[in-house]
Amino acid sequence: METNPRYVRVGRRVLPQASWIRADILALPGMDLGWFDCAIATNPPFGAITRTAKPPGYTGRRFEYHTIAVVAGLARRGVFIVPRISAPFRYSGQACYRVERDNECARFERDTGITLEANRGQPRRA
Repeated sequence: METNPRYVRVGRRVLPQASWIRADILALPGMDLGWFDCAIATNPPFGAITRTAKPPGYTGRRFEYHTIAVVAGLARRGVFIVPRISAPFRYSGQACYRVERDNECARFERDTGITLEANRGQPRRA
């Protein structure tokens, strides 16, 4: 899924076996695409991005959390790259890994019932 038509054209050339959809991620719930085992978001818009639709649950300003909330209604599990400030942990620039949620992360988890976790590159087994 991509909103930029040029990126979709490139994607279709690079990965022609994939199904490419040119649309905003907030349009996904109304597209009747079915249920997925896993969703991967490698580069959603980050930060305070203008929304084109009302996202499910979370109504805060971080668009990466809107992406996670939308995907939670379409896939059993998801893998997301989020900015360091939005992650529920601190590792970069720290002496060691530690769990740390800021107020916006806590709000997202409270509003959606979704708990964010780090896997630090290790796949989780169901």
